[in-house]
Amino acid sequence: MLRNKLVIVLIDCVYVFDLTQGFTIELCIKTCSNPRGTCAIGTFIDIPVLATLDKNEGVLRVKNDYLDNTHEIKAFDDGIQYIAISLDVTIY
Repeated sequence: MLRNKLVIVLIDCVYVFDLTQGFTIELCIKTCSNPRGTCAIGTFIDIPVLATLDKNEGVLRVKNDYLDNTHEIKAFDDGIQYIAISLDVTIY
């Protein structure tokens, strides 16, 4: 999902474009209001990981490249301001 890709974060969605296919939209993830552009990209053992806000406030959406899994994590009752991914893909 994230190799040769461009990730653009807008106020209510995250777009993933495929650069090998002439900027075609590969994925559009709807999010709750995200005026800060909160998003994080990391890699664990060559597996790209994308963490974004979910459409429900306080929930993280985590997607990895190879397993094509998406996990939703209820992180907070209020909105999420920042996301960071460590080298071992611990999400902060």
